[in-house]
Amino acid sequence: MQRQTISSYELHYHPIQWWSKFNWQEFFWYKDFLFLLIWRNISIRYRQTVIGVAWVVIQPVVNLVVFTLVFNHMAGIKSSDGLPYPIFLMVGLLFWQYFSTATTFASSCLIDNPELINKVYVPRYMLPLAVPISVGVDFGVGVVLLLVMLLCWGVGFSLLSFLILPVLFFEAMLMVYGVGLILSSINAQFRDIRFVVPFFLQILFYLTPIFYPIEILNNHPLLKQVLIIFNPLTGMVTLARSCIAGEGIDAGLLLITMSASIVIFLLGWFFFRRREMILADII
Repeated sequence: MQRQTISSYELHYHPIQWWSKFNWQEFFWYKDFLFLLIWRNISIRYRQTVIGVAWVVIQPVVNLVVFTLVFNHMAGIKSSDGLPYPIFLMVGLLFWQYFSTATTFASSCLIDNPELINKVYVPRYMLPLAVPISVGVDFGVGVVLLLVMLLCWGVGFSLLSFLILPVLFFEAMLMVYGVGLILSSINAQFRDIRFVVPFFLQILFYLTPIFYPIEILNNHPLLKQVLIIFNPLTGMVTLARSCIAGEGIDAGLLLITMSASIVIFLLGWFFFRRREMILADII
């Protein structure tokens, strides 16, 4: 153990045990480092791009147009809650694009910053944490775009519709953080993860009711329950659509999605803390 005295303060360095309690004092000390990571992640994504932050709007709009043409006009898929299909689709894309973008960046956040792992000491859990927070800017822009669409289509919405979105966003952020902790720590040792993540996201895209309503599975109740319980995005998208359509909040579904997000976060946290001690040796 090393000890360095600075004025009247003593800094103690010791190995981190994976079962140790969360150090709130350390988190407070390094809060500026977390803010710096968040700002860097936001700025670096659009640095040296021609149209910059406009990509945040262009990407969902292009996806919205293409998916509406393919799934609604060509495949004949309709929304089940009375919402116009573009709005129905936009709600699904809002959560999906946040999850897929944040998961992709979080999975490589450790190997993209080897100097922060090997050269200096920083709380390493902050690297995966900064990703879902910074990608939240895209989510906020998507909410504004959704509001504009509601006004253009003349869809009435209540205050409850937009009060539930921060709650669902917090659930999504918690889930992404847990997934990011797991994937980033595995990716530090096995670089195959960069091939696995796109494959995983492609499968999950079709297992999430983004372009189809969950009610389409009413004839398959077991499959429907599996998707709701083991894929929290299913419940988040369904809850958001229900509130915007004026159907209120399904308290049971909200409890399921929140519980699933917390479980994923806790699994990710303990998995990461267990492997955190060897990160400097394998990156």
